[in-house]
This record gives sequence, structure tokens and C-alpha cells, in this order.
Amino acid sequence: MNRIAIVFLALAAATPARAGFLVFDAPGAGTKAGQGTYAYSVNEQNLVVGNVIDKDGKIAGYNKANFNDAQVFHAVDGLETHAVDVNGFSNVVGYYTDAGGTNRGYVLGGDSQGQFAAPGATGTQAIAIDDKGQVAGQYSDNKGVQHGFLRKASGKILKFDVGTGGGLGTFVTDMSNDQTIVGFWFDSNTAMHGYIRDMKGNVTALDLGGTGALQGTQVESINASGAAAGFYTDAGGVHHGFLYQPGGKTTTFDAPGAGRASGEGTVVAGINAHRVVVGYYLDGNHVAHGFERRPTGKFAVFDAPHAGSVPGTGTFPSHINDQDVLAGTALDGHGVAHGWFGAKTK
Repeated sequence: MNRIAIVFLALAAATPARAGFLVFDAPGAGTKAGQGTYAYSVNEQNLVVGNVIDKDGKIAGYNKANFNDAQVFHAVDGLETHAVDVNGFSNVVGYYTDAGGTNRGYVLGGDSQGQFAAPGATGTQAIAIDDKGQVAGQYSDNKGVQHGFLRKASGKILKFDVGTGGGLGTFVTDMSNDQTIVGFWFDSNTAMHGYIRDMKGNVTALDLGGTGALQGTQVESINASGAAAGFYTDAGGVHHGFLYQPGGKTTTFDAPGAGRASGEGTVVAGINAHRVVVGYYLDGNHVAHGFERRPTGKFAVFDAPHAGSVPGTGTFPSHINDQDVLAGTALDGHGVAHGWFGAKTK
């Protein structure tokens, strides 16, 4: 385990700017609270993928290329589909729910295209795909415990666990092109522990924050050089961001304007090759605002068009590509979701 050096940054508050992102609604998107268009990932060609929830609450995947209309799809005709990630060759990965109510993974495009399930799984969720078509995610066993997996482009599935038993198990959030997988695991107290697992199975642990239920560390994203980003929840229930760099140095930070009460604070979603970190912060009114943190430590905070200003609404960035293009979701004042993407002005 690497020694973790903690650096706390004092930051001044800032007023979020209204950002000029392209906002879109996928065909069939519902117009009630919790319905609409959610954007989760964007690749280097600015292909955005995510979910659309229709007026009946049914879920489908979609992809949207730049200014083209979003294309809605189902991994299997008529079945609920979640689109989670897209690689540099526009191969999409996610999971769908079969007729029996069981989650199964899928890949659309590339040599490894198809549906799959981890052996012995009672549910499989594919979360990340690299440029070689390899997929990482988690699956549940018959006791409801989660385990990580890496699916090779050949279709072979390798299982892994991080941490000790007795908890909810191992969850995957991202994977780099060298098969380094990141995520978190739950202990028997349902506290979270972050991890970075390299292609040889060596694990670097990241433990920040509290040790109570739903406290601790979540590693959310990793770039090609091994820098990782995520957030932790302290003993008071407040969220804080962090940047981990190869060699063990970890810098913690709070976005300007982030609230200091339980359930508030800074939530990190992604990091790109330039070590630009994106995410959102929850202010003292529980409204979400987007942020972009440059490698210098400088912040830009923003609100996407249509973002609401009442508790539980706002701007939720989810990903940033290596061209500094962001994608995310805006929840409007009625709780309806709208996708957006574009480059934040530096």
C-alpha cells in the first residue's frame, strides 16, 4: 500500500456561471419528475451515451453524436436497457434486465459484441469498456454480495474481490486501457473503502473519511497515466473530493460554494488525461452545481441550461473526455432530466 499524503486546500466561494452546453432530450423522454434524459459518458468523438426514461417509467439506452439526434436502443428488443460507458471506437457497454428480472451485461459494437453473464451470477452489471473491448463491472451471487469482474475481448470472464468479507462486496466504477480497475468495497459496517487494482491483480487501497455506515472512500475514475479521482464522506456525512497521483500523493479538495452539512459537499465524477477533474457540489440548499478543477487547483463552477434551483435539482456532470468535453445531466425545477455536453470555457 502506498503512503497517502493529505493536502487540504482552502478555497473561496464563487458564483456559478451559466454554461453554454448543448442540451438535448432523447426521443420519447418523459416529462415528469425522475423521467427524461440522463447522460453518463462521452468518448473522444463526442459520442454521448446514457439512459432515457419515458412517460411510463420504462428505461432505454441511447447514443448521440454531436448535433445529430439521439438514437434510442434496447440491448434486447423490448427489455429495460442501461447504457453506461462508451470507448474510443464507439462500442457501448451496459446492462439490461431480462424477462425474469435478472440483470445481464452487453456490448454493442466490436468483436466482443453480445450479451453475457458472469458464471454463477444472479445479476451482472457491465460498467466500463476499454479500447480493446475489455469490460469491467460487478455481479451478484446468490446471497446478494457483489464481486468484480473483467471480461476479456475473447469473452473469458475473470472474477475478483477486494477487501474482506462480511459486507456488500466489491463495486467497479471505471477502467483504464491498461486494465487498471477502480472502485470501492463495503465492509461489515457498510463503510466504503476505495481501491485501484492493476492488471496483475495488485491493489492500492485508498481510505479517507469516516468509518461509519455509508462513510469512507469511493474511487470514481482513472486516466491513462494512473491518476485517479473520487470523493470521500467524513464522519459528519459531508462529501469531499480527492485526486490520487501515481506514487501515492493524494490531494483532497472542496469545490467553492460546497455545503458543510451532512449530505452536502463535493462529489467527483471523472478525470481525463490532463488531470482535469469534474463533478458537482451540493450547496447549503442541497442544490447541485457543476465544477471543473484544473491541475493547478483552479476551479470553474457552472450551471447547465435548464438546471433547477430547488433542493434535489441542478447540474450533475458525469464524465470528461481527453478533449476536455464534458457530459452530464441537468435536473430542472420539476425534477425532469435533460442531457448536456460541451467544453467548459477555461
